Amino acid sequence: MSNGLNFLTYEQVNQYVDSKKWWKIVGFDSFSNKVMMEIENKYYMNGNNQDFQLCLISPPGAFMGLAFAHKRHMSLNQLNRLLRSLGMPKNAEIPSPNHDILFPCRRGDVETAKKAAMMLDKELSS
Repeated sequence: MSNGLNFLTYEQVNQYVDSKKWWKIVGFDSFSNKVMMEIENKYYMNGNNQDFQLCLISPPGAFMGLAFAHKRHMSLNQLNRLLRSLGMPKNAEIPSPNHDILFPCRRGDVETAKKAAMMLDKELSS
């Protein structure tokens, strides 16, 4: 788990979001939160923990976590293998070099991920 709570400003969050050096993982339900924890536990423990940042965002009517995981510790292939092993559906958008914001969802629940994406986009653009 994270070493402690970091308080990030919207400016810092947007810098992480705009950077191509970080995976962005959105936690919006129990499955996506589990994915964030698995990623942190597998790739960002001990000396790598400074490269895993977690912040909480509360758009109206919701509460979600937003994790930033530096790509130097977890490759695209490693991330995709982990996601498939945890049950990400084949029709879900998977990360790619040009798509590094992830909304993990369980099989059959792609619509919830799409709603979370819209809420996060609205929150970060305000």
